[in-house]
Amino acid sequence: MADYTNVIHNLRLEQYSIVYAAWLENVFTTRWWLLVGLVITMYTLWWILVDKARLKTLLLYGSLVAVSRVILDVVMAINLGRWVYAVSLFPIAPDIFVHDLTVTPLTFMMVYQYSNSWKQFWIANLIGSSLIFYGILPLFEYLGIFKGFPGWTLTSSFLVIFIAAGLMRAIIVLIENVEDKAKAKVKQASEQTSFIAKPAMKPDDNKE
Repeated sequence: MADYTNVIHNLRLEQYSIVYAAWLENVFTTRWWLLVGLVITMYTLWWILVDKARLKTLLLYGSLVAVSRVILDVVMAINLGRWVYAVSLFPIAPDIFVHDLTVTPLTFMMVYQYSNSWKQFWIANLIGSSLIFYGILPLFEYLGIFKGFPGWTLTSSFLVIFIAAGLMRAIIVLIENVEDKAKAKVKQASEQTSFIAKPAMKPDDNKE
């Protein structure tokens, strides 16, 4: 059996040298500063708007969505070569910080926060997914920040994240149901324990 490890290693080293050279060429350009501004703006707005009383749940949901987007980038951008981020905030490929760890999770945390039912969620999910894949991404492609290749369409990525966002919400709802049942059992056990009669006190022989 052929050993491809050295071949893969050398190709990855060569790829990184190209990625680093491209990053040096684009860093501090107008397009690069546009990405910096987008990241700062999105995190600022998110912190202002986020329901801090539900921060743990929202961060968990955002993390699950981010993982879905990272997997999409790893499979489609790296393994299948369906797209390339021509301008990256950092010298890495793909640029997961802007797209996978900022734009997508922050958008969908707001989608989750403002959806009190599945009906509201699917409507908000449609809006959020459309904003990313029919708004931001085409703009990036027009500006030369992002480039797609044959075998990929905006709609295919839209559908993947649209469905993934729904699955992640279902997981969060399931987790919350499990927690609620566990808390109810603990409360019930505590109430039952409180009704158990305390043992009678031993008479005090010294009491007159």
